[in-house]
Amino acid sequence: MIETGDYDAALIPQVDGLFLLQAAVPNNFTVSFPNDPSTIPNPTAGLVPPFSTYGPSNDMYLKPALSARGGSIPSTFPVTLALPLQANVKSAATAKAARNIFQDAAIPVKQTTLNPSLVETVSHQGAGLIDVYNVIENTALLPSELLLNDTAYFKGERTLTLPNEGKKSVTYLPKPSAESRQLIMVAGPVPLVSKAANVEINPKKATVHPGSTASVRVTFKPPKGLDPKTFLVYSGYIKAIGSDHTFHLPRCGRQAQRR
Repeated sequence: MIETGDYDAALIPQVDGLFLLQAAVPNNFTVSFPNDPSTIPNPTAGLVPPFSTYGPSNDMYLKPALSARGGSIPSTFPVTLALPLQANVKSAATAKAARNIFQDAAIPVKQTTLNPSLVETVSHQGAGLIDVYNVIENTALLPSELLLNDTAYFKGERTLTLPNEGKKSVTYLPKPSAESRQLIMVAGPVPLVSKAANVEINPKKATVHPGSTASVRVTFKPPKGLDPKTFLVYSGYIKAIGSDHTFHLPRCGRQAQRR
């Protein structure tokens, strides 16, 4: 059975549907669809649903990498899952180029509709919600994700490459943004805590001339005062605010030793 509000519906095979149709034709039954639209509040609209996959993978890769709209989408052919939409928007680019650009252009979403609310953990939404318009307008910040690993193999010093494929100089102001921590030993939606990792960025301002790139050094230190027995995953974003567009770079690490 499929729950659809105040009534239940059931799926039947095509052969049974044809049988019912043939039985109805001799009786001249009619079916009407009155134009009486209504609205139903959706308290989780725009959020990542609890049934969506949590990451990261066991080898600390960022899974999922991206989020897309899915579930309760009004359409001539409703789409329940986000995967078909991701496949559609990525079809015009190569796999590697698509992933880099889509991650950089994605928009992080919050965990709840409350204000204020922590941003949903990177290990649940990846880089954030796909934004096709930003993809068309943006180039790719490299790398497109920062995998900090666990405490035993921590990779706390990284270099970002800011490109400029346009015709005008672009100035970027990179800064840490939207920090969230995840406790993964409970069923979703998992609780988030607000203790942040320490992030140092040098330089704090970079101007990139047309056809050139600029490098930015980022140093991370895991958040303090948290119990490693919870196998905590900490995450957030590096936000590079540019004079023509903005990048969001997801980062993810685990404050525990995997083995």
